Amino acid sequence: MPQNIRLNDILDLARRQGKVTTDSLAASFGVTVQTARRDLNALCQAGHLVRVYGGAVLPSSTRNIDRDERTGLQSEGKARMASAVAARIPDGASVFLDIGTTLEAVARCLTGHRNLMVVTNNLHAGNALADAPGVDLILTGGLLRSSDGG
Repeated sequence: MPQNIRLNDILDLARRQGKVTTDSLAASFGVTVQTARRDLNALCQAGHLVRVYGGAVLPSSTRNIDRDERTGLQSEGKARMASAVAARIPDGASVFLDIGTTLEAVARCLTGHRNLMVVTNNLHAGNALADAPGVDLILTGGLLRSSDGG
């Protein structure tokens, strides 16, 4: 398997599991432990992972993950959760939707509601509801972070 594909797979594993080890990567990808270390070092140099004893973990920081990347993370779970949340919001309710890709998914599930008042600071949620005939939409003001629409 080429290194660039392996690096993407390693990063996906780290996102799902929270941590990857050199031994498990070597076994999973059929490479030597040394190759697994080199792969982890490459991902760490790029800022995607942080080395710990025996492997690497996702970096903890206040940096926002790219919106497109967050939208794809746990997308099936977000869709199920959004559907369940929207089902519990009655017609005629007023709701506030904060920032986040999960709440964007909720907004997409609210388009069929009637007499719904939605207040949001989430530009993407607002866009999802902009043409919904039964929704009165209030977008709060503020500074737009172009990197993620927040």
